[in-house]
Amino acid sequence: MSREHGVIQRFIGQQTKIKQQTIIQGPQINIAADNEKIQKEVEEAKTAILDTSKDIEQIQAEVEETKQIAMETLKDITVMKENLAEQESDTNFLSEISSWRQRLEKKYQLDRSKIRFGRGRRAIADTDDIFVDLTLIEEKDEEQGTCSMASTSESQPYLGNSKQGYDKQGSNSRKLESYEDLFTIKSLKKCKTVNGQENIEKQEKVVHHILLQGPAGSGKTTLVSRIAYIWAQGKDGSSPDGESEQMSFSEAMYEKFNLTFFIELRKLNSNESLEQVIQKQLLPGTSVESIAKAIDKLGKQCLVILDGFDEMQKDLYDHALESPLLSGCFVIATSRPHMVDEFCQSPDKSAYAHVRISGFSPDNCQMYIRKFFDRTGQIEIGRNLIERIEETPILQTLSAFPIILVMLCLLWEDSSSRDSIVPFQSTTGLYEKAVIYLNKPFQKKQHMSPSNIENVLTNLGKPALDALFANNLQIRSDEFDQDILNQSLDIGLTNEEEGALVGETCATFIHKTFQEFCAAKYLAHLYHSNVVMFRSQLDLITTDNLYDMEYVLQFCCGLCPSATAHILRHAVMMVTDNVRRWEAWSLPLLFLYEHEVCNPSADTADLHAELQPLQNIPVELGNDKFHAFPAFSYLALCKQNYSYQWIQNVISVHILHFKIDATTLIRLLGCLTSVTELTIAVTTLAGEVGERLPVSCVSLKTFILTGSVSANTIMRLLRCMTSVTSVTLKDVNIVGEAEGLTLVLCGSLLNFEIWPGSVSANTMMKLLGCMPAVTSVTLNEVDIAGDVDDRITVSCESLKEFILGGSLSANAMLRLLSCMPAVTSLTLNEVDIAGEADKRITVSCDSLKIFILGGSLSANTMVRLLSCMPSVALVILNEVDIAGEINEMTSVSCESLKNFEIWPGSLSVSTMMRLLGCMPAVTSVVLEVQSVGEVDESISVSCGSLKNLKIRRSSLSANAMVRLLGCMPSVTSVTLNKVDIAGEGIVNEMTLVSREPLKELALNGSLSTNTMMRLLGCMPWITSVTLEVQSTGEVDESISVSCLSLNDLKIRRSSLSANTMEVLLGCMPSVTSVTLHEVDVEGEVNKKKSVSCGSLQNIVIWPGSMSANTMVRMLCCMPSVTSVVLKVQITGEVDESILVTCGSLKELKMDGSLSANTMMRLLGCMPPVASLILQVQSAGEVDESISVLCGSLNNLKIRRSSLSANAMVRLLGCMPSVTSVTLNEVDIAGEVNEMKPLSCRLPTNFEIWPGSMSANTMMRLLGCMPSVISVTLNEVHIAGEVDNSMRVACESVKVFMMGASLSANTILRLLGCMPSVISVTLDEVDIAGDVDNSISVSCESLKKFILCGSLSANTMMRLLGCMPSVTSMTLYGVRIAGEADNMITVSCELLREFILIGSLSTNTMLRLLSCMPAVTSMTLNVTAYEAKNRITVSYESLKILKLGGSLSANTMMRLLGCMPAVTAVVFSKVRIAGEVNELSSASCGLLKALKMDGSLSANTLIRLLGCMPTVTSVTLNTVDIAGEVDRISVSCESLKEFILGGSLSANTMMRLLGCMPAVTSVTLNEVDIAGEVNEMISVSCMSLINFKIWPGLLSGNTVMRLLGCMPSVTSVTLDEVNIVGEVIEMTSVSCGSLKQFKVVGSVSANTLTVTVDQLHQWYLRF
Repeated sequence: MSREHGVIQRFIGQQTKIKQQTIIQGPQINIAADNEKIQKEVEEAKTAILDTSKDIEQIQAEVEETKQIAMETLKDITVMKENLAEQESDTNFLSEISSWRQRLEKKYQLDRSKIRFGRGRRAIADTDDIFVDLTLIEEKDEEQGTCSMASTSESQPYLGNSKQGYDKQGSNSRKLESYEDLFTIKSLKKCKTVNGQENIEKQEKVVHHILLQGPAGSGKTTLVSRIAYIWAQGKDGSSPDGESEQMSFSEAMYEKFNLTFFIELRKLNSNESLEQVIQKQLLPGTSVESIAKAIDKLGKQCLVILDGFDEMQKDLYDHALESPLLSGCFVIATSRPHMVDEFCQSPDKSAYAHVRISGFSPDNCQMYIRKFFDRTGQIEIGRNLIERIEETPILQTLSAFPIILVMLCLLWEDSSSRDSIVPFQSTTGLYEKAVIYLNKPFQKKQHMSPSNIENVLTNLGKPALDALFANNLQIRSDEFDQDILNQSLDIGLTNEEEGALVGETCATFIHKTFQEFCAAKYLAHLYHSNVVMFRSQLDLITTDNLYDMEYVLQFCCGLCPSATAHILRHAVMMVTDNVRRWEAWSLPLLFLYEHEVCNPSADTADLHAELQPLQNIPVELGNDKFHAFPAFSYLALCKQNYSYQWIQNVISVHILHFKIDATTLIRLLGCLTSVTELTIAVTTLAGEVGERLPVSCVSLKTFILTGSVSANTIMRLLRCMTSVTSVTLKDVNIVGEAEGLTLVLCGSLLNFEIWPGSVSANTMMKLLGCMPAVTSVTLNEVDIAGDVDDRITVSCESLKEFILGGSLSANAMLRLLSCMPAVTSLTLNEVDIAGEADKRITVSCDSLKIFILGGSLSANTMVRLLSCMPSVALVILNEVDIAGEINEMTSVSCESLKNFEIWPGSLSVSTMMRLLGCMPAVTSVVLEVQSVGEVDESISVSCGSLKNLKIRRSSLSANAMVRLLGCMPSVTSVTLNKVDIAGEGIVNEMTLVSREPLKELALNGSLSTNTMMRLLGCMPWITSVTLEVQSTGEVDESISVSCLSLNDLKIRRSSLSANTMEVLLGCMPSVTSVTLHEVDVEGEVNKKKSVSCGSLQNIVIWPGSMSANTMVRMLCCMPSVTSVVLKVQITGEVDESILVTCGSLKELKMDGSLSANTMMRLLGCMPPVASLILQVQSAGEVDESISVLCGSLNNLKIRRSSLSANAMVRLLGCMPSVTSVTLNEVDIAGEVNEMKPLSCRLPTNFEIWPGSMSANTMMRLLGCMPSVISVTLNEVHIAGEVDNSMRVACESVKVFMMGASLSANTILRLLGCMPSVISVTLDEVDIAGDVDNSISVSCESLKKFILCGSLSANTMMRLLGCMPSVTSMTLYGVRIAGEADNMITVSCELLREFILIGSLSTNTMLRLLSCMPAVTSMTLNVTAYEAKNRITVSYESLKILKLGGSLSANTMMRLLGCMPAVTAVVFSKVRIAGEVNELSSASCGLLKALKMDGSLSANTLIRLLGCMPTVTSVTLNTVDIAGEVDRISVSCESLKEFILGGSLSANTMMRLLGCMPAVTSVTLNEVDIAGEVNEMISVSCMSLINFKIWPGLLSGNTVMRLLGCMPSVTSVTLDEVNIVGEVIEMTSVSCGSLKQFKVVGSVSANTLTVTVDQLHQWYLRF
């Protein structure tokens, strides 16, 4: 600024100096030169000033930039400080995590590294030495209670690195390779394909929540302990040959999880959170907050193991899993199977993948035994145990469970146990031996006898059983006899540990199964000593805890034979009531097996009667392997005794997922004489069936087999099933060949299925030979190996439907067909037919009507198959790959074939033509093919009967397309959908054909314009063409096409030039309807071309785009068009040289954008148009030179449009005959030019909804319509005021409806132009301001007025003043502001019905009411307050009053005082405030009925009743009556019926009754009577006959006082009453006429007694 100031000062100094020199030198100075110099200096000064300003701006910009840099630097410093603080915090955090990690590693290396058993949890081996992987099956069966994976996205878990995929145990299960795979389970998302089949898409997301489920002793805890130990060790101690792989896994575990928390759920306390449990069990001394923070921060880097969900207290199920911290962690939970349903019901458990522990596989079982005995050098002893297990079926099952196998190994070490086989046949015997083994070290010191051991087990059983009922594994030490506990600790049955509470000592059994064994010992003891107590304990086992107690009951059946009947009866009752009915047989048969094996000499005949209730429930064994084999074995035992009627009556058996041999299965079938349904799901059905086992299942109807089986065995099984009707072999591998040529006959078999499976061709033929009556055969995904032996002859003469999917040779295919002479439907789905068929094989399926093929085969084989089907009517080739060419010597004719389809498929064009040549009578062909090459010129084909051709999603050449058409002389309909036609149609002229019968063409695809025209040239008599094409190029002028019969043209989703469009129209002189859908017409029409579609009636273009000239030129082609629908973007203006007239056009619908001039020019083409619908965005004004007249236009609708006011009026100006005008969502901008007076004399209906315009424009529009009858303005924003000079009269308007915002003056002016209006509805209007006093309006004919909205009180009165003849007025939802001017006087003497709902002042309300002297019905629901006394109102004619809202008591009395003739009063939800002024008085001498619900004071209610001397019925429904009644004396002599519901005091109740000397019926409904009656109150209702309270609350004294008022009462009903307190005995009541007295509710004995004593005749009912 200083620089700028200096320049200015220098300039002023120079000017002063120049002036001085001029004065001194006078005329000698050259003035012109000086002026030029001065001017130059001035310019320099200006330039300097501008430069200075720029410098200042630059400096300011630099300052701002410096500030910005400083701010950013400050932010960076702040961020650096935060980062340093965070790094310091992270350093502390990582240090703390490292400390915890070291503590946890030490704990797990100590606690989780050993296999422990016996006293003090003695370590019997290191897990590194003997650990063997368990069999883990990933479950996906949602029907049996497992949770689905992420149900919102239909996800299911899958195993990302499984080598074996889904195992044979079911399509919904998958076998895991090892426990390492638990950390690689991922999710699968199901989706649906186009044809509705489900596909599985891989979603790369690892599941982070796993539920391990397995029965007791299956190794759940050992497995998760192993996982914790591997993490803690940082290396794995497995065998050296797998060391490197295991090391990589343990290292990955160590890096994957920063922390691992192993939580024993049995120790959980109800008040502990997850972090508190971790602190207590794993990290004592650590703060809970820091643990929670660490888990939250680490997220999935934290592994949480929740061991023993089934072992925790039941009331903690939800609490154990509800911590929000778990959702972010990797969680592994364990549970027994019966608790899975409960687990899934816990919150947020839908994301858990389910993995079932199936114990040791046979190979792993042997490996475990070898490792166990190798560590002590007892290799031979271990080998002997393996041999013993292989010889004993039950041990093969039991040894799969780790705890059992551990005990077997320990017992086998003891030489005294090796020769004892019997105890090893049952679980009970095994546990008894295990207890003896545990006692041996202690017995050497203490010499404990077997009786002493029995005593210890029995005394341990009582607290053990109680704890099991409570689902508690930790038992307080004080619950045991101390000596017994000490002995059990010495033996090694129990261990001591810290309890859940501080300082508490608890005992736990070495395993839950030992706790259950001791509980069973106690139950067995109870049965012999106190059978009543035994039964009471048994009754505690319900459907809720039956599966919790199954091992207790199993042990008890083995220990106490005489108790088995009771247990069995109880179990059967429980399982039949349980929803898990599929497990109904499992437990009872398990209990029976345990009973018989432990007590072989016991008589079990009586026990079988207990199974009778189960006969109608299917026998399903195998959901739990531990249960399944004993139960199945028991069924097998029953073969020795056919007197067991219960098994002979079983009707359904399902045996699942365990290994059995064929002979055992056949023997079992011999027992099941009544079975109708049998399902066998095994891995392998081992062995062959001996010929000496004659078995017949005469009742079996349905047989399902899954697994691997020999061909001979399957034939023997079928031989047993003489009455079977349905056989399904699922996932079956039929091994070997069936011996001999003698076939087995299943004469009743109707349906046979294999899916998937494998079988030899010979065996397949022999299987079919067993089924002479079979009607349906399905072989899905079946691999048929080899060819059929020529000696095998089979005939299935009843077979109607055959479905095959898989692979087989062409010869095998034909041989299969040869045995089906009567087949009618043949489906080959995804079949691979290899090779060529032997020409010597001759087959004829004369009855075959339907043939469906999908797969791959040679062209010659395809023809051979067709040659077998002389009567086939429908052939569908779906996803077929036909290779090679057809041998020219092959000649086939399918004379009956009517329908032929290929979708999709690949084949050569020549093959396709030859196939068509086999079908002389075909009428319909559908092709979806990728055809290669051109048609061989030597091929001549004619399908003379073909009527309908459809080609979709295909590609072929133009020549091939024309050749196809050439072989169809009678075709009437051609559809080409998404077809790519390559090349030009200027093919060999010899290929051009004329398809005269062709009537319909649908083309979708890409082709040249010339080819499209040539195709049309082949169809001179076509009547309908549908095109969806991307055509390239222009039409060759040499091509001349004429489709004289074409009536209907549809083009959609296409682009073509304007010239092509015109040429198309030019070849269709008879077209009547044209539809262009999503068509872009590009460019301009060649002016040299002249086209006329003289028959065209209808044209539809939506949506699309074209120029204005093209649009008009198209209309020029249509002199007879009657209907035009346009939804287009029209660009540019119409050339004035184009003159068009559509003399027949009656209807135009337009949606799009165009200029106002173009819109008017289009209308100028349509003088006869009668209906016009516009949805346009029109730009600009209409040119004054454009003159348009639509003299026939009757109906105008404009919606969702914007245009100027002048354009709107110009539109109306060209429609002198319009009768209806509707403007929907129309924005009219600007004002109307006053120089354009127009009149539409004929409109009778005018609508705008919604829209916006000025008030003047609104009036001018109405001024154009002197004949309009109905005007609707809905959601219209009318801006400004009406010009005072504007005069409009719509004398024909009868109905006026409006919803808008406008001024008060405007609404009055609108009404002023409708002198004849009858009905006015103002809905949701906002009327602003007051009416100008100069405006005077009168609607003499107005009868009905409805108003909803907001306005001032003065405006409301002025509106009423316009309606002297109104008879009905409704004001709802109104907001009337302010007070009405006293100078405004209004009278509506004809008003009969008035409804007012809203808010206003009391004075305004009374002023409104004062205008209605003759009203007969009034409904008020208002918020009003105290009225001014000076307002006087009287309604002599009012008969009915309905009142709601809130008002004062005085106002209410004032209202009633105005209505001397009212006969009925209804108060609905009214809130009456305050008390009535004693000076206020009212008398409604004709009032007969009063109804009320609301709130008011007791005095007000009494004063109300005092106004109604003639009332006969009073109903107070849900009324809150406050306070007590003053000394007000009222008598309603005519009141007969009184109904009350609500709350009031006892005194008020008595005072109310005192007002009703003649009342005959009193009903108190849902009444709450508070307090006691004042002894001074004396009331008598001498006429009261019926008294009823239902329901209600009152005191006993009040009841007595009420009864005392009713000397003549005959009936008293107290229903659902709560009578509180006692009756004072001095209370004396006499109801001499009482005939009936009913009490239902609660009442004290004293009150009831006193009441009964006081009543002469009574009737009591509870």
